[in-house]
Amino acid sequence: MLADLLVRRGLELEAGGHLDDAKHAFWIALRQAPSHPDAINGLGRVLYREGSRRAARVLFERLVARHPHDAAGHANLGIALLEADDLLRARTHLERALSLDPRQQLAHFGLSRIAAIQGDDAASIAHQRAALGEASAQRSARADARAPRLLLLSSEAQLGAVAADRIADSALSIATLVVERAGSAPLPSHHAIWNTITDADRNVPALEIAARIIAGTGAPVINHPQAVLATSRLALAGRLRGIPDTVLPRVRLIPRERIADPDFGWPLLLRALGYHSGQHFVRVADRASLRDAAQRIPGEQLLAIEYLDTRAPDGAFRKYRVMIVDGKLYPLHLAISDTWKVHYFSAGMTEHPERRAQEAAFLESMERALGARAVAALEGIARRLGLDYAGIDFALDRSGRVIVFEANATMTVPAPPSDARWDYRRTHVSRILAATRRMLFSRARAGGWR
Repeated sequence: MLADLLVRRGLELEAGGHLDDAKHAFWIALRQAPSHPDAINGLGRVLYREGSRRAARVLFERLVARHPHDAAGHANLGIALLEADDLLRARTHLERALSLDPRQQLAHFGLSRIAAIQGDDAASIAHQRAALGEASAQRSARADARAPRLLLLSSEAQLGAVAADRIADSALSIATLVVERAGSAPLPSHHAIWNTITDADRNVPALEIAARIIAGTGAPVINHPQAVLATSRLALAGRLRGIPDTVLPRVRLIPRERIADPDFGWPLLLRALGYHSGQHFVRVADRASLRDAAQRIPGEQLLAIEYLDTRAPDGAFRKYRVMIVDGKLYPLHLAISDTWKVHYFSAGMTEHPERRAQEAAFLESMERALGARAVAALEGIARRLGLDYAGIDFALDRSGRVIVFEANATMTVPAPPSDARWDYRRTHVSRILAATRRMLFSRARAGGWR
């Protein structure tokens, strides 16, 4: 059947990172067979990876309505709902996927993320293990024997959290090693190593194992575990202290059972260790609210963070993100919001063309938008971090200094939505991905690949 052949071709193109061609193949397959479940799943996945999350979700919803016994469709819809913060419906579809196919890897990954969000680390790790099986390492089958071989170090608590989508490339041969399972077995053959264990608050044991693994190999390393360990929220202020025109809020680690005023003044911020994207992160108005706020956040120890008011004269809050790739800064985005907790996905940039215009100006000329002092401060931060691939989330105070929210290796580079309104972002995302690819090939050459 022609549709089956087109789907098979689309899957090959998708696996090789050729998303536009894969999307075209899936579209043609659907013209031949409008209800073909694999074609709908494939097109939805590509749209999702391109950033068209809502369109992908609509496709998956139609798919499970037409094919209620399609495990992959339920898993894909569950992930899309998870990204939309609809945890209840996400869990329903992910569990449905596992009831149809207990080996559904994506469903296990999704349920692992939900468990982590809800503070159930044991369930999170159990689903991670179920997703991977008992293997310690997996190798992709995309490339031929002449391709550079890249070894990704990952953790049971953070499988594939960083690198998988960023390095989808048919010219690379990629092996992933779960460090807790490595034992004394020989490592998969490699020219370079990328440590993708990025969270210094949640993954200390895994990072220490990764450091020992790396000590036994002479291959070039991207994001050495020791450099990652120095980026915990508690350690960062001390690590970046003294860089001119850089401001970091004071941070204290406080036990939940003996929670007390950290003497930062009010309001202050309270958050759980090891969470991102605003999860378990609240602003506490006064001393009377502190204990109640702490009860809503998981973890035996919580971070109390000094609240610095970054509101600009126009009343809006801004959060910039700059990526670091191989020592060079690349602007990624500017989110402008009416609320203090600023994230790009919730800032409402779609509804504000004037805010998108400000973001475009930042992307076109970071120095003109921020000022030379701020750019120099960011360069100083990048040098101090010592990471090959990382990001900095920050705002500017009214004197032009950089207020650092985060600076670490956990940050992602999502593709802009396919809507033409976001065309101004595409070149800048492509530059980051191209720089990452050049870095990987450069490290592989340094490791003996020719």
